[in-house]
Amino acid sequence: MSNCINSGISKIYILTQFNSTSLNRHLARTYNMGSGVRFGGEGFVEVLAATQTPTEKEWFQGTADAVRQYAWLLTDTKNRSIEDVVILSGDHLYRMDYMKFVDEHRQSNADITIGCLAYDEERATDFGLMKIDDDRRVVSFSEKPKGEALQKMKVDTTVLGLTPEEAQEKPFIASMGIYVFKKGVLGELMNI
Repeated sequence: MSNCINSGISKIYILTQFNSTSLNRHLARTYNMGSGVRFGGEGFVEVLAATQTPTEKEWFQGTADAVRQYAWLLTDTKNRSIEDVVILSGDHLYRMDYMKFVDEHRQSNADITIGCLAYDEERATDFGLMKIDDDRRVVSFSEKPKGEALQKMKVDTTVLGLTPEEAQEKPFIASMGIYVFKKGVLGELMNI
């Protein structure tokens, strides 16, 4: 949340697995919410909890499912001027200026940009791993692979700026759970 605000991102939806009173109270007290955080202009923070309905009997089945269930927000009037959508996992602790990431996404004219880190074999099994081509496009993804499946995910990580020595030690590319989508592309993927 603070990374978003410190990065100048002022239209924020928080999708939660449950309607958490303590989370709502924390956000209201910390970010001075009335009908949303008062950023001035059109900024807001809204908490959207998973719901069970006659057609949806399950809670969110991960980040992608949460986004799918609330995909209708992409066409909501108050989001008309949004060009890109940043999707983050809420259980990570780090400091990052997301606007630098969004700017790189825009400069490369990518449809989707994924934040990633190079890892060694021992840590790589804890993450979703990507294989990329020479143009840094994702060509394969594997969720927490082990054994032979892990070995198939090795890549030359010098393309990420690592030295040959570092790339030798860290030949796996792990997703950080940070995504930027062109809004129209995300809408197409969500079939809206």
